[in-house]
Amino acid sequence: MAYVRALTAVWAAWAWLTALAYLAGPEISHLQPIVEMVSPQWWSWLWGTAGALLTLGLAPWCGAGWARVAGLAAVAGLCTAWGLSFTLMWIDGETTRGWVSAKNYGLQAALAMGSAWWIAVRGRFDQ
Repeated sequence: MAYVRALTAVWAAWAWLTALAYLAGPEISHLQPIVEMVSPQWWSWLWGTAGALLTLGLAPWCGAGWARVAGLAAVAGLCTAWGLSFTLMWIDGETTRGWVSAKNYGLQAALAMGSAWWIAVRGRFDQ
């Protein structure tokens, strides 16, 4: 169970730090395709929600397992959106190295999905 909590804590910290990075609504022109859909402040709230779910998953209570899995699913979805945005900008020629960030966020999304699966199988119902 210690591994489940440690993995959850790492992802929670990452989600919270990402939320903080966009809280003030800085210019994120490198994510223009998704910023056109949702403002930067809302992305901060989405990342914060993922962080909050993961933080709730650290405490021993009956819904902790579901909170962990939901938080990681949110992180995976957000990383997928980020990766897709970089891919679209690279395809449109707006950035020559967008593929680098796209592959990194794609890997993070895959790792978050793998972590969600591992936690669901190994530690979802553990208190």
